[in-house]
Amino acid sequence: MTGSAAATVDISSSNPDTLESDAGEVDEVFIEPSLSVTWDGMDDVVGKVRVLIEATTGEVDLDPPEIESLEYMPVFRATGYANGTSNESEDESGPGTNGEFHIDWFDGDEQISVYDDDDGAPDYEAGAYNCGATMESYLDGTLMGDPIDAQNGYYGAAGTTDAFEAETDTGTTTTTVYLRYTISLHAPDASFITEDRYDLDAEDVRPHSPIVMVGGDQDQYPDLSGDEYGTTVTADEAEDYDDLEAGDFVAATAVPYDTLQESTDHPAIMSAHTHFDVTVDNEAAEAGVSGESSAGASVDEEVGTIDSNESTDGNATGDN
Repeated sequence: MTGSAAATVDISSSNPDTLESDAGEVDEVFIEPSLSVTWDGMDDVVGKVRVLIEATTGEVDLDPPEIESLEYMPVFRATGYANGTSNESEDESGPGTNGEFHIDWFDGDEQISVYDDDDGAPDYEAGAYNCGATMESYLDGTLMGDPIDAQNGYYGAAGTTDAFEAETDTGTTTTTVYLRYTISLHAPDASFITEDRYDLDAEDVRPHSPIVMVGGDQDQYPDLSGDEYGTTVTADEAEDYDDLEAGDFVAATAVPYDTLQESTDHPAIMSAHTHFDVTVDNEAAEAGVSGESSAGASVDEEVGTIDSNESTDGNATGDN
């Protein structure tokens, strides 16, 4: 392996900028992200781009180390197939050791609810997981099972909007929403074997799409192929993954989220942070005056990473 591979990601979002309410309340905070991912010089063919988005709240203007140490909750996870598709939501070059994938999955009413006043985060503790999944494996991404009450991809909101509410009768509350994007590049699976085969050799196709270049390179980047990271699927009772039923035991099928974020020196893994402020005004009540609360509006602004508004460089590795 050359170890010279590299990948980059650009992130932009339409986010709420300022939310105003005479009741000091916010109904929902959402994002509509767009991503552009490119890769070059991979030793393995990239067939899938997996996107994980996590969210948390914190004080305004935290330093990068403080932002990285915050407690994040997953709000969205989805995988784009690099199979040569071009439409309104995806534009990509197909499978290959070099390529690009432009994702614009969210438009109009399609959005990711990051904080929601009605539902908040799903009740993960009471979730009816199957295929051997647990709350822990579901939230750390090692084994998903079937989604429970999934509002945003595999996950729901990170929590309620309580953090944005103004506590006094008059005053302004500003809270920052911090987002962490983790992008991983994965091998194509059997679904890529078609009549034209996309010019793929047999060794290019891998069951369950592990991270590309997963084996590391002489300590140059992390080896994520070990049993502890669970890059394969096994079941005690089912003959294959499609036959699994609730209660079947399945080994972990993916590298844990925290391991991915600790392994961004791997050429197939990228992690980037963005943030935006939410400001709520609580106006003083006046006798004889009736009003209407406005939860807020989204603005078309590019949201920069921690360090700058430039693209974020990273390394690549695959994940189921």
